[in-house]
Amino acid sequence: MRQRVLLTLVLSMTAGMSAVARGDAPASIPATQPTTQPAPETSAVKRGSLSITVDAQGAFEPVDAFEVRIRPKAYSGEMLINSIAGNGAVVKKGDVLLEIDQASIKRMVSASENDLRNARASETKAQADAKIAEEGDATLLHQQQETLKESEDALKWFETTDGPQYLKIVDLTIQQYDDQVRDASDELEQLKKMYKSEELTNATADVVVRQAVRKLEIAQQQVAMMKERGVKAREFTYPMLHGHFKDAADMARQQFALFQTAQTQAKVQRQTGLVASKASVAAAELRDSELKADLEKLTIRAPEDGVVYYGQIVSGNWQGGDPKTLRVGERATPQTVLMTLCTPGKLRLVVDLAESRYFAVKSGQKASISPVAYPELKYEGLCEPDQRTSGGGNYPMHVATGQLDSRVLPGMKANIHMEVPLVDNALLVPTTAVSDSKVWVKTAAGEESRTVLTGRTDGKSIEVLSGVKEGDEVLMHAKTKE
Repeated sequence: MRQRVLLTLVLSMTAGMSAVARGDAPASIPATQPTTQPAPETSAVKRGSLSITVDAQGAFEPVDAFEVRIRPKAYSGEMLINSIAGNGAVVKKGDVLLEIDQASIKRMVSASENDLRNARASETKAQADAKIAEEGDATLLHQQQETLKESEDALKWFETTDGPQYLKIVDLTIQQYDDQVRDASDELEQLKKMYKSEELTNATADVVVRQAVRKLEIAQQQVAMMKERGVKAREFTYPMLHGHFKDAADMARQQFALFQTAQTQAKVQRQTGLVASKASVAAAELRDSELKADLEKLTIRAPEDGVVYYGQIVSGNWQGGDPKTLRVGERATPQTVLMTLCTPGKLRLVVDLAESRYFAVKSGQKASISPVAYPELKYEGLCEPDQRTSGGGNYPMHVATGQLDSRVLPGMKANIHMEVPLVDNALLVPTTAVSDSKVWVKTAAGEESRTVLTGRTDGKSIEVLSGVKEGDEVLMHAKTKE
C-alpha cells in the first residue's frame, strides 16, 4: 500500500515536469492568481476567572518582640552601662537584660523629694495665710461699713435735726433780742409817763431815764448784731457745716469703694497664690514620680524566655546595636532600641508589594514560603495586610507562618509564591484587543469599534464591565485608528 502511494506521487510529479518542459500551463493552476489579505484573528467574549501569580522575596521578622530601650521622662543625666546581656545570648524570664548605673538618678530623686516637701509646706502656709487674711478682711469690712454708716448718719442727722435746729436757735436768739428791745422801749415809755406824774426830783428822773435809754440802745445794737450773725449763720456757717458732713460722707463712700476694690484684688492674689502653690506641688509630685519611674526603668528584665539580638530589625534588616558601644562602662543612648528579645521560631514574613498587587491580596490568602538559607523547609502562610506604605510606595504584606524551625532567624530571607484570585464569572477579552478603551467587534456588515469599560487584568486577559456582551467576536489585536 505504501509503495502504491509513492508510485502515484512519482507519476504525478513526472507528468507535471513534462508539461512544464513543453511550455504548457497545468490545467489545475490558473495563469494568474488574485492577491488576498488573511482574515484577522478574532476571539469570542466569554466568561471566566482572573488570577495573578505573585512571586516575591521577603524577610523574617520576630512576632511580639520585646525591644529594649530607655525612655526617661525626667532624668537626663549620664547612662553608664553596669551590666548587659550578650548579643545572641539565651535568657530566661526575669533575667537582667540591661542595667544602668543609678547613682546620679538617686541623687536627683533625693533632691526631688526635698523639693516636694518644700512645695507642700509652702502650700500649707499659703492656705493658712489665706484663711487668716479672709478673717481679717471680714473684720476690716465690718469697720469700713460702720465708718460709712456713721458718716451717712451724721449727714442725715445734720440735714434732718442738727442743721434745722441750728437755724431755729439763730431765729430764736434774734427774736429774743427783738423782745428785749421791745421790752426796753416799753419800759422807757412807762418810766417817762411815771416820772411826769410823780413828785420826784429832776435828778432822779434823769438818772432813771438815762439808764433806760442806754439799756434800749444796747438792746438795739445787740439785735442788729444778732441779725447780722443770723445772716452769716444761714449763708455761711450752715452751708459750711453741711458741706463738712457731706464731704465726710462722700469721703467715707470713696474709702469704702477703694477698700472693696483692694479687698477684691487681695482675694484674687491670694487665690492665685493658692493655685500657684498647688501647681508647684503638682509639678513637684510629677517630677518626683517620673524620676522614681525612670529609676525603675534603668533596670530592664526579660519579660519571657528568648534570644537577645543587639539593635532592631527594620524592613527585614538589622539596624543599630553596635557591640562596641553596648558593653559595661559605655554610655547608653536614650530613646534608641538597644536590643531586641525574640522567641525562637516565633516569626512572620514581611514582603513589600507594589500597590497593584498588594490590594489584590485579601486577608487570609494562602502563600507558599521557602527560606533562602534552608530551601528544604517549606511552610504555608496566611497574609495579613496592614495597609501602611513603606519606602518607595510599596506596601508591607505580613504573612503569618506559625512556628518555624529554630534555625530560621530574624532577618533571614524567604521566597514566597501565591496564586491570587481577582474576579470570577467575568466577561473577558485578550488585553491586546483593547486600545484607548475601545475594541473592534466583528459584525455581519464588517467591523465596528465599541467603547468599553474595563476592570482587572492578569496581563493576558482583561475584564470588560460594559460595551460588549458574551459571544461577541472581537479582533485579537485592536486597531489603533478607525
